[in-house]
Amino acid sequence: MSQSGAAQLRPAHVTNHMQALAAAQASLLTSVAEAQDAVLDGALIYGGLEQADKVSAVRAKLASLLQMRHEVEGYAASLNSLAARYQPTVAAATDFEAELASEAAGRSFDPERTDAMREFDQFARAEDGPGGEDLEDDDIVVTGNDFMNAACPISGKNVLELADPVEDEKGYVYDRAAITAHIRQRGYNGACDAPFPGVSHSVVLSRLKPAARVLRAQKRRRLGLDAQRGTQGGAGGSGAGIEVIDV
Repeated sequence: MSQSGAAQLRPAHVTNHMQALAAAQASLLTSVAEAQDAVLDGALIYGGLEQADKVSAVRAKLASLLQMRHEVEGYAASLNSLAARYQPTVAAATDFEAELASEAAGRSFDPERTDAMREFDQFARAEDGPGGEDLEDDDIVVTGNDFMNAACPISGKNVLELADPVEDEKGYVYDRAAITAHIRQRGYNGACDAPFPGVSHSVVLSRLKPAARVLRAQKRRRLGLDAQRGTQGGAGGSGAGIEVIDV
């Protein structure tokens, strides 16, 4: 191939396409995450209803979802890595499939060792899940739900009891009304020092966002309580009225 032919390979177009493909995986990962949340909801429901066969079936679905997530994340990472080092050659065409396979080689994965699977097993045990009475009330802990703090440092409410939980850029959770008033009263230019001992970051009002993990945990807690009530309800604890996942 001539030098002009090599120039026509336009590596920027190839790398841009690979980066676009990698970015496109984000929507798929969002769908996988939503499915994963639904499966964790199922752990609470079936665990509360003591339906071991359903728990086992849903657990297998979670393992498949985690494997899919690992593969999608790996594919996106491989695309970005290949895009960063790609150089066209006049000697031979690039075997992109082989290059991507080489990037992915050695990325072992075991769903059983993930936090999501441990969370599932915790939720499947209704007496130990978020519907139980043994939640920790320490100010700053890494709980089974992986929250940075168990209570809002201003209102003192457990994060699972907040009507409108928000989090800062470091993942600390607050009651929206409480942190908003705190920043306006004691902050400067819409920001204040984080109201936790031993931390040094700032909390910026405009950068607060809904605490998605807390909102999901609140939902699962409600499901767990409903499932427990279902086992104690009429018709021999049939759990009537509880929406379950068809497995």
